[in-house]
Order: sequence, then structure tokens, then C-alpha cells
Amino acid sequence: MQAFRYIIQNDTLFTMCVIPLVSWIICTVIKQEMERGKDLQKTPYTLTAIYILYFSSLLKFHHEESKQDVQGNVKGLCSLAAEGVWKQQILFMEEEVKKHSSVQRDYIHLFLNQSNFKRDIDCIQTYNFIHLSFQEVFAALFGILDEREEQHSQIQNKNFQTLLESHQPFRRDFAVKYKIDKTINFPWQKEMLAYLYETQDDNFVNGALCGVTEIEYRCNSDMELMILAYCVQHCQNLKKLFIKSHMFPYREEEGLFFSKIEEWSLDERYMEDFFKALTKLRNLRELRFSEWSFTEFCSRHLAEVFKKNQRLKVLQLSLEDTDDRAAELLCEGLQHADCKIETLVLARKVVNESCSRHLAEVLSKNQRLRTLSLSLKNPDDKPMEMLWRGLKHPDCTIESLQLAGEFLTESCSRHLAEVLRKNQRLRQLTLSLKNLDDNIMEVLCDGLKQPECTIEML
Repeated sequence: MQAFRYIIQNDTLFTMCVIPLVSWIICTVIKQEMERGKDLQKTPYTLTAIYILYFSSLLKFHHEESKQDVQGNVKGLCSLAAEGVWKQQILFMEEEVKKHSSVQRDYIHLFLNQSNFKRDIDCIQTYNFIHLSFQEVFAALFGILDEREEQHSQIQNKNFQTLLESHQPFRRDFAVKYKIDKTINFPWQKEMLAYLYETQDDNFVNGALCGVTEIEYRCNSDMELMILAYCVQHCQNLKKLFIKSHMFPYREEEGLFFSKIEEWSLDERYMEDFFKALTKLRNLRELRFSEWSFTEFCSRHLAEVFKKNQRLKVLQLSLEDTDDRAAELLCEGLQHADCKIETLVLARKVVNESCSRHLAEVLSKNQRLRTLSLSLKNPDDKPMEMLWRGLKHPDCTIESLQLAGEFLTESCSRHLAEVLRKNQRLRQLTLSLKNLDDNIMEVLCDGLKQPECTIEML
């Protein structure tokens, strides 16, 4: 069940499991890795890595049995696969297979299907790879393997990177480097990050992502968070990062059937890696989270980002399903002397007294905050009273206040009018509010008309 939970979190592997043969290969490799004591959560298993591990174990066993030349046979298969890709061909005649003379018959039956067709009075044999994905992997390997003969003894470690390194030097003339835009916000660009992650080549990824300054990324699984964490640490010129996420169903098993459905968020182990990667981004200026559930663990690590990223100026948080302790940790990070954030954007449907109290402390203690944007829905008057108190504090440095949602009751409007009179730093007020009656508008307008009000832009 541990293996099953891992696979359903890996979108690529889970999708490919719809193919029975590929599903069997994935399960076989995962089982072998677990028997070796590998921690599945700490090892990035891509589909390419799964295939290479499967090929390596299969070829090693066959080599011990037959004593044939593994290197030559693999190169023959790779050459055949590459020729098929170039010609857009998946069916090979017998003479085409024989042309790649290094492919011996024992190896043919490991990876190729043989079919017999009648033609007039003759019988012809054709071959095809047991699955198209096999042909694709072998064709890709053809562009990597060096033409020089190397001994099988060099291929000891089944890790993909080690396997490739055993065939140095790489044939760089076959490598294709894709140009990545400065802003990553389209599906194909998100896929490009997944391709870069599969390489696990730090130098190559550094070169590919060095020009990226903005990323907008929807994170739908633990695997996608792992991809983002790996790639982000190589984006040293990244200035803006916008991440969207949501909750996922977690299924708890009873016997062979799923009987209970709970909610779970992104795995905290991957979150830790992600936030550690963020602390390394010295040029990051904007960090925005949408539909992200902050746990206590997550908030503690994000607070470290506030302290260590000295150029971070804009922070957007969606605090849905965030408990009081998590909100407290976030506010403590915002109050830290090393926090340089100037614009704070918060969205939350329910604001309680604890959250409002901590936020009011931020407004009175963070002397760098200049812009506060709040999007709330139907909060109680008492929590909002604490928030207004923070905005009225003499040490509050907010100059631009942006309010949106459905929360301005008559009581709230009186407190807001008082903020307009007492906060001598406020210069800009932006309102996008619903369900305002005449009494509320009258109170607000009275506050704006007071001589103490310093609002310059409405």
C-alpha cells in the first residue's frame, strides 16, 4: 500500500499505469526498490528512471545467463529504435532488424514482438517493440550512448545518472536545448520544468533556467511540488513566483476497498524542500500563494523565507483552512527585524479574534509595511475591531489600504472612519465592497470629510 500511495501522488506514473504492461513494469521496479530498503518518498522516480532501472536489472540478469555482449546488443536496439523514430515507423521487417547486426536473437525477444504474416505463398516476419514507450526510451538512449565500445562491468549502479555517466563522453551533438521564456506561466512551460527535473543535471538546469524571472505554477500533487522545488533552486534570477494549490482527497484503505475519504494537503516533507529552495533565491521580490493551506509546519518554514530573503517586498497569502497557531507563526515572521516586506495581500473567508490580534501586532511593529490589501467575507465585528485598532496605532506605517469583500457593517464603517482620521500616513484608499447600505456610506463619507483625513487618492 505504501507503493500504491506513492504512485497515485506521481501523476506521470499513475497515468501510465492504465497500460497493463507499463503498470507491471512500474510495480516490479518499485517492489525491487522497496526490497532494497529505498525510501520512495526521498527518491525521485520519473518514468525514465523506472525504465532504466527495469532495463538494467533485466540486462544484468540476462548477461549473467548468456555471457553475451550487453553493450553491443543495447546499441543495436537503440539504433533500431532511433531509425524508427526518424522514419515514423513502428513496424520493422526482418531484414531491417538484421541490419542492426549487433542485436542477437535472445535480446530481440526481450524487447520486440515477432509477428508472422502470409504474403502469397510466402511467410514474412515483422517486429515491433513491445510498447511504443520502449521504442521512445531506446531512441533517446541512442542520442546519449557513445559509439566507442565499453565493457559491461562499468555499468554497476542502476541509478539513471550513474548509468549515463558510465558512457562518457555524451554525444552532445544529439542534445537539443529548448529556449525557455523569462516568464513561465503556460502548460507547455510547466511540462518543460518536468523535463528538466528528469535530467537531474544541475549544470544543465542552471543554464536552462538562468534567464527565468517569473513563474506562475499550479501545483496539483506532491510530484509537482517536488519538481518545482528542484527547479526553483536553479532560478537564481527569479523575481516573481505565483503558486496555486488546493486540497486533495486522501483514501484510507480497509482490506481491498477504500472505505474512508479524508482531506490531506501537500506532503510536508516536500514542502520543507520547497521552502528551503526559496531561501536561496536572493533576487526574489514577489511571492504569491493562492488556495494554499498553511499548516504549522509550513508556516514555520515560510517565516524563515521572510527573514532570509532580503529583497522580498510583496507577499500574498490565501489563509483558508489555516489554524491559529499557523497564522501566529506567519505573523511572527512578518514582525521579525530582518523581514523587508512592504506589501501584504491577505485573503480569508473567516477571520477570528486570534488571527486579527496577531495581524494587528504586525501592523504596529513592522515599520516597513506600506500597503495592506484585505479580502474578507462576513467576519464578526469583534475580530475586525482588533484589526482597526492595529491600523490606528501610532506606529502603523500603512500608506495604501485596499479593502474587498463582504465585511463592512455599520460598526466596521465607524471604525474605518476613525482609522481615516487617526492614521496620518494613509494616502490611498481602495474599496471594492458589496452590500453597502446608505448608512454605511454616510459614515464613511463623514470620515473622509474630516480635516484630519490625509487620503489623497480614493
